[in-house]
Amino acid sequence: MSVKVLLSKIRRKLLHLRLQPIRVFCFHQVSEEYDPLTMWECDWTQTDIFKRKISVMSKQYTFISLQDAAERLKHDKFRFRKYAVLTADDGYKSLLNILPWLEEQNIPVTLFINTRYLDKHSWSQINEEQARRVKPDVDMLAEVCPDLYMSVEELQSLDSPLITFGLHGHEHLDAWKQTIDDFKHNVTECRDYLSIYLSIYLSIYLSICRAYCSLYGLSLGTLHERNRPSIERIRPYSGEGKWHFKL
Repeated sequence: MSVKVLLSKIRRKLLHLRLQPIRVFCFHQVSEEYDPLTMWECDWTQTDIFKRKISVMSKQYTFISLQDAAERLKHDKFRFRKYAVLTADDGYKSLLNILPWLEEQNIPVTLFINTRYLDKHSWSQINEEQARRVKPDVDMLAEVCPDLYMSVEELQSLDSPLITFGLHGHEHLDAWKQTIDDFKHNVTECRDYLSIYLSIYLSIYLSICRAYCSLYGLSLGTLHERNRPSIERIRPYSGEGKWHFKL
């Protein structure tokens, strides 16, 4: 290990003594039973397991909203309490199974939405790949779409100060395979769509490929059935890079 690397690790340790990192935990789908047509097994969490994990995490962390986390990252000079943020990707309909319980627990959550699929007549390539792996002749429109994503009306019904919405792109695309212009268009189209149908949303984009989290100082974890409620560290995003632009 070089002296430079060692000094960097020491600085990070000292910084964390003064400023505890804010953890971000992400989940996708939650339901009582697994539906292979509409769910990826690696992204699905059974309802009781999800509740147990959140209950365990609540003893270790204070859950705060993503807006609160952003303000704390900007202004905190000291942060000794352990904070965590809960997010959910894509806007799957199965989230409706768990959102009322999160409200009862007074836990804020940010839903990162892919807006193209809210009409229930569209689906992403990964959705079709999963469904056809199970049933090659599946009728996506009739058998999958009704139970796949939330509709605009269902999103609008989530009228709670504990629930906010973030940008996940209009379509669920691999950011690293797009040109910068295509990437900007996908994100801004998502923003414009949400601004029409939702009164409150966050101008924060969460990269689909998980190469960074767009707020400096956040570390990313997953919350799925096969994962313990632990942290998967990523390199903090420095604000410089191919995908950094202001909405």
